[in-house]
Amino acid sequence: MALHLCLSFFLAVYLATGAVCSTEPGQNQFRTISEVEAARYTYVDVKDLGVHGKGFSDTQNYYDRLPAAAQGVVSGSVWGLSLDTAGMYVQFETNSNVIAVNATLRSGSLSMWHFPSTGVSGLDLYLLDEQSVWRWVGTTRAIRYPKAVVNVLLEGGHPAVNGSTGVYRLHLPLYNGIVDLFVGVQSGSTIKASPPDFKYHGAVVWYGTSIAQGGVATRPGQAFTNVIGRDLGVDMYNFGFSGHGLMEADVAEFLLKIPDISAFVIDCNPNMQGPEIAERAMPLVQQITKAHPTAAIVMSEGTTYGAAWYNNNTRTGQAAKRAALQKAYQDAVAAGIKNVHYVKGDELMCIDAPNCYVNPTVGGTHPTDLGMRAIATYYKKFLPTILATSQSYTPRTHSGAFHGKHQPAYPNPISTQDRLAFFQAALPEEHTRNQRRETAADPVQFTSLMDLTVRGRAFNNTKQFFNRLPAPAEGVVRDQVFNLSQMATGIHVRFVTDATTIWLNYTLSLSDSGLWHMPPSGTSGCDLYIQAKDAAGKPVWRWVGTVTQFSYPAPELIELASGLPSGENTYALYLPLRNTLIQGQIGVPTGSTIRPDTSYVPKKPVVWYGTSICQGGVASRAGMTYTNVISQQLSTGNEVWNFGFAGNGKMEINVAEFLTEIDAAAFIIDCNPNLQGDSVAKLTQPLVKYFRQKHPTIPIVLAEGTTYGDFWLHGGTYEGQQAKREALHTNYLALVKAGDKNLHYVNGSNLFGVNSLINPTVGGTHPSDLGHHDVAEYYLQFLPSILNGDN
Repeated sequence: MALHLCLSFFLAVYLATGAVCSTEPGQNQFRTISEVEAARYTYVDVKDLGVHGKGFSDTQNYYDRLPAAAQGVVSGSVWGLSLDTAGMYVQFETNSNVIAVNATLRSGSLSMWHFPSTGVSGLDLYLLDEQSVWRWVGTTRAIRYPKAVVNVLLEGGHPAVNGSTGVYRLHLPLYNGIVDLFVGVQSGSTIKASPPDFKYHGAVVWYGTSIAQGGVATRPGQAFTNVIGRDLGVDMYNFGFSGHGLMEADVAEFLLKIPDISAFVIDCNPNMQGPEIAERAMPLVQQITKAHPTAAIVMSEGTTYGAAWYNNNTRTGQAAKRAALQKAYQDAVAAGIKNVHYVKGDELMCIDAPNCYVNPTVGGTHPTDLGMRAIATYYKKFLPTILATSQSYTPRTHSGAFHGKHQPAYPNPISTQDRLAFFQAALPEEHTRNQRRETAADPVQFTSLMDLTVRGRAFNNTKQFFNRLPAPAEGVVRDQVFNLSQMATGIHVRFVTDATTIWLNYTLSLSDSGLWHMPPSGTSGCDLYIQAKDAAGKPVWRWVGTVTQFSYPAPELIELASGLPSGENTYALYLPLRNTLIQGQIGVPTGSTIRPDTSYVPKKPVVWYGTSICQGGVASRAGMTYTNVISQQLSTGNEVWNFGFAGNGKMEINVAEFLTEIDAAAFIIDCNPNLQGDSVAKLTQPLVKYFRQKHPTIPIVLAEGTTYGDFWLHGGTYEGQQAKREALHTNYLALVKAGDKNLHYVNGSNLFGVNSLINPTVGGTHPSDLGHHDVAEYYLQFLPSILNGDN
């Protein structure tokens, strides 16, 4: 295998990009590299290592999913989407303590309204540990177009020492294409291809929609097909085409040319209507059977829409699709096709079985990491029942040996408008981004959010209504803290209405562009829930709508939900996590009633003082951050009031000066992620003692915070976090010994529960919806044990 030393190329990239170093603990440590340091690195073209999850060697460009012959045969939309690298990965072996990647992307559309750049355009690195479990190592966070940027995904934390090697898997972008990709290691280190050891014979071909393509996983490794392939040891091929998985014979014609197919999954229902499915499903099954007589055929209904439980149009439309697919399955069985199987959609994303009330999507259709993990969990149990155990299966690798280096010129990049059109087409009609300008003709009546029941707002004397700290805090707390306190994190608005359609008109003060790892739906969106009844008649909050069009700088009239249950219902609207709300109005059809939720008599709040994680980073939407989930579900009836300050939760007395004015049920001090061990040792006792001066007896919780995703590598991140935790625990013991009888402690290793091995974060620090769900589950059990019933 040839190693290509590309120093001059990479130096030009470094100098041209002007990338910024990040030193925040727990993040993958991207940094620029000096000319002297660059001379110590060796770079290998991924084409020489070989890419897996790539079905064809005769592609127009190396990283395409369909062969060159498909252009002009399949639709232009399918062809354009086939240039994305969903499902592809490179597996290699190296003894280097540093691993860097440099990717030249095909498209400048790096992210979407509900889909962060880390998932759309990022690369995701895993390492096989000593127990043969794939563990997360690093994710690209500096993603640029058109100039490439080097990301250091691993630095100084490799558990393999004394010249031993590690086996790595690098997942490629889900919704972007690759022009060139290089892996860099320390000069003098070895790097070579490491073919996967598949446990099952043959390939699994997954033909589906935007959901199969990976929308909207926060990073490539969290897409359900990648989870299945990695955890089961399956040769997986992703042919999800956003908006254009349509059971088309001309697409299947090419997919079926892949040799040795053990299973073919038909997962196109979300992009189709009942009549299309009735027309195309059975012919597709016959086409597969003819080409691969022994292959298992899986007919999947696809995931259940988030609005299906309340919106009759959504529910009946999806039922018609499923009935058509079920009929085709029955026809296939009746025709004597022996190896056909059926997957019911209601079983795929049930997070809180048997109720299935939690909606693990953004906008009702596309699964977050929480939904992706649920889908993967189902199929990891289902697929082994139909796959043959591998005896002598040879994995297919596409390297330079199969594909020449002198390729045709890369086609023009897909425009942002076209790419968004591809993705938008994946949404059924009832889930499209419905936004329009307010006009005088609109039959809508408006009520200011301020005239409804606003919760999570601790102070009346704020500069703007939806701020978290009072105006007198300006100039007392640091500017960074005060600026972050202007954001509406944790504030929600309760109201009662008999409207069956609800609109929102609101204005933000900050850009709605999102963060590198957090989509605008989380940073700037509002999230609507309804209080429904569970099977036992008890109240339960269920999702009904999310803002998909953001109000910066001009307000927009946005339809949040339609087809809602008739009669008076109680709603909660969760406000943006990382933006400032200037004004907001709820719109209902003229003649409908709307009023504050006057029957709601809340108990004292739990006041949570923390960091960016507490502030909601990086939940996909406002209702999914753990503090809001706890507020919805806590059995004692106490709300959480959120005082998370991104990067600035630092155990400061001048912040506590204002928090102690709140008549609280409990205080949680959750600032470890923003501090170092010596600071924790210095600040903890003075802060607790200050709280005790104002609140001598109420529960105070010292929380270690969540565990960094790369802790298991036992590098600098691990040591730093251990130092913080030891300092916090030492101070806790000292305070208890000194007589504090209502001080409590949360061990951070408990917070991610069963998902600790898979790292439910984006970039190592900030939880995705999967991690927020885990944290909420822990505290929903913990908090009732310390809260007094009369609070």
